[in-house]
Amino acid sequence: MKRRVASSIGYDLEAVLPGFFARLEEILMPEDGRPLLRMARYQPERYRAGGGDAGEDTALVGLLRSALLKRFESSAEAFRRTLRRMIAEHELFLDALARGRVVRKEFFQEVSAAEDEGDIEEILEASEHAEDASAYEVPRLKADVRSDLALLREMEAEAAKVRPEKDPKLAALVEELAAIAKQASDEALDEEDARQKRKVLGFSHYEDTIDWIETHLRKVLERDARLAPYRGRIASVSGAEVRGGIPREKALHGFAPISTGALPPDTEDRFDLLLSTDVLAEGMNLQQCRNVINYDLPWNPMRLVQRHGRVDRIGSPHREVFLRTFFPDAQLDALLNLEERVRRKLAHAAASVGLEAAPIERGATGEQFFAETREEIEKLHRGDASIYEAGGTEGAAQTGEEYRQELRRALEKYGDTIRELPWRVGSGMRKGAASGHLFCATVGERIYLRFVPADPGAPILGELGTCLRLLECTEDTRRLLSEEQARAAYDAGSGHGRASSRHGVSRPIPPTCSRGSAS
Repeated sequence: MKRRVASSIGYDLEAVLPGFFARLEEILMPEDGRPLLRMARYQPERYRAGGGDAGEDTALVGLLRSALLKRFESSAEAFRRTLRRMIAEHELFLDALARGRVVRKEFFQEVSAAEDEGDIEEILEASEHAEDASAYEVPRLKADVRSDLALLREMEAEAAKVRPEKDPKLAALVEELAAIAKQASDEALDEEDARQKRKVLGFSHYEDTIDWIETHLRKVLERDARLAPYRGRIASVSGAEVRGGIPREKALHGFAPISTGALPPDTEDRFDLLLSTDVLAEGMNLQQCRNVINYDLPWNPMRLVQRHGRVDRIGSPHREVFLRTFFPDAQLDALLNLEERVRRKLAHAAASVGLEAAPIERGATGEQFFAETREEIEKLHRGDASIYEAGGTEGAAQTGEEYRQELRRALEKYGDTIRELPWRVGSGMRKGAASGHLFCATVGERIYLRFVPADPGAPILGELGTCLRLLECTEDTRRLLSEEQARAAYDAGSGHGRASSRHGVSRPIPPTCSRGSAS
């Protein structure tokens, strides 16, 4: 049985920019809930004449505050580049305002897409996304945008002070790679075995951070003898099809030619260190690798489960897989507290416009959900691997990778039989305490699972991981589905369709390995 080894890589965020985090809290969201950064350029509607200040940030602004915090923790470079873009847009906003126009966010997309920006006056006149400023309280709007611009410039100047050779987070990464290379050498039977054992898949949510890491590592690899095995064997991938002159597919084949099923002429094992955004977080077979490094704080622990699924897969040659995650040890509580305040504000903004859920990764409006997320983050910080063992947080969607692997095996063995099964076929089994019927619904390209309990007062379950666990069985599982149970299944399906018509028409899924309606 494969052993999953989770560990944290500590670094001192305060050492990156001494004294700056306290200032960042004041700017983004202090404890009194009145941030210095008003984000006026992103919500000019609050400055309409006679309208007054609406009081709460818009949901967009809440997302921007959260994004700034996460980019700050990720890397100084990701933070700086974002601020640089925001500064340019604020300067353009003020230029337009001086010309008597208030521009919306779509205007900046027009400017960036223009082949020749030309005179801003011409662009303003031609744009449908620029409004006459006479409808706004221009002095108040201008004052707040200028204030925001000054704060953005202040933060950008601080971020620009960080040099890669003095970045303690990059230094910690170098030490971890050296330790991985040494461990591989100590444990390996030969050089080929060592190569497989030292392979590292490094993730960051931000391409800017991947740039920051890769540029630094390429320099360090040339002078640090401990990292000599990685020289000339580093690649990176992102959302672009080609990065650093290497197509994504060739980078994957070069990193894990066996597990990706590479074909000639791409079968050469070329890379031992692959850096990636979450473009590789799902659907890739990279089990030749046994080391995953998560460079960012795991704000969404489920993302780590998805990344971990790239290497912890059926067919892995490794008895152990190592899952390392960066944590700013001394500042972890402060970072999580700040994110919690931002989320709370975002929830208020969503509620103020009648949204049931704020537009942030699953459950931003629920304090209970964030408490559960925080608990998982703190467990990961302690090196607790249970989230990888269980496939996710309780009540959170699983990646489904193991189930897809099982389906592939079933198709290989019983492919024609399974494909020839008609729709509306069902099956049943007896397991656990839950009694009811499980349905599959397709809406366009999306697939939904729904468990309808036999108890009419019990809630319908739609969480993917929960439904998949209810379906778990083996080829030896006895099939139990009487005529009475079959009729009850279709009655439940009709009732579910009325209760949840927004999900489309339910279609019973053809069972594999006796999977179907649980009864």
